[in-house]
Amino acid sequence: MNSTLPETYDRDTLHMIARDPSTLYLYWELSAGKKRMAESHFERQWDELPKRIRLYDATRVQFNGTNARKIWEWPIARGAFCYFHHADPARRYVADLGVAGAGGQFLPMVRSNPVETPMESSGTTFGAEQHSLSRIGGDYSVMTQADGVQLCNYIDLSAESAVGPGNGLPNRFEQYSAYTLYPATRVIQ
Repeated sequence: MNSTLPETYDRDTLHMIARDPSTLYLYWELSAGKKRMAESHFERQWDELPKRIRLYDATRVQFNGTNARKIWEWPIARGAFCYFHHADPARRYVADLGVAGAGGQFLPMVRSNPVETPMESSGTTFGAEQHSLSRIGGDYSVMTQADGVQLCNYIDLSAESAVGPGNGLPNRFEQYSAYTLYPATRVIQ
């Protein structure tokens, strides 16, 4: 059994991860078929084509590739990953990996997943000494920071006495809804 990982999976992928409020990490792979398509379109070998990342700020828009609030574009080297260090906190980003042709033509090859950067923190570090765990009764607990900021509110709805009319909490199934979509089927007779 061969336990080494392959150099390539021959898939078209572009993944983006928010590392922190101002940094995005992108990694990618393009299949041989996608590379041949670009070579045919631009009539040049893949290694000669200028590859680029185009990053879109898609915050609060139904992003369609043309309605970004802000666009950045930069060339990429031969590698399969890069960092973007100029993101804004609490924003939504989408990226394209593509090829730049003569005259500035950009041919997107693959689009990333959308990513939201986290909000800026206040600079507070959350050490164990800054947290307290309070029992409110039953299986209810609230974890609070020493200055009173609520970090986590957990309610275990398995405690029957804690749920129901008269105690201010919703009934266990009061706001529950479920449905299943089935593909259309054709009856053959």
